[in-house]
Amino acid sequence: MLRQKQTQNDMTHKLDYNEALMALTTIVAWADGENQDAEVDARVQMILEEKISDTLIDAFKIKYDEIGDNEKLFGLAILAINNENTEKKAKALAWMWQVANVAEEGVRGRLDYIEDVWKSNKDNVDLAELKWINRAKKDLAIDLADFKIAFSKISKADRII
Repeated sequence: MLRQKQTQNDMTHKLDYNEALMALTTIVAWADGENQDAEVDARVQMILEEKISDTLIDAFKIKYDEIGDNEKLFGLAILAINNENTEKKAKALAWMWQVANVAEEGVRGRLDYIEDVWKSNKDNVDLAELKWINRAKKDLAIDLADFKIAFSKISKADRII
């Protein structure tokens, strides 16, 4: 009985490629404990470019809440993406890098606050984000050349207003 319940949970938590993209970018976005507006913008851009449906986003949210652990979520995402070709693996890594690259500067709550200054720059990648990206690069067996090609093919991050 316990074995049957575990098997049912494993099937429920199986991710497809697009869910795996959302999982990996969610992990990176929250790696430093804060999901900035700029990181949300980059993830929305990924969702639009990858044509991820609202239905799939809702299904992922349910799985994300049920899993509740970044290590397990990461493992499920890597498992799903490892079934893909090198180009799709590298693209997943490129989206992670895109989310890590963006940041916003500014102090909310100031009386003269208008909006954060949004920027995309590799200097924005912190060690917590880099840890997840390097693990994915290793686990997906992506070389630097394939990653650079994939990153050059996705649209540069832009602020969603």
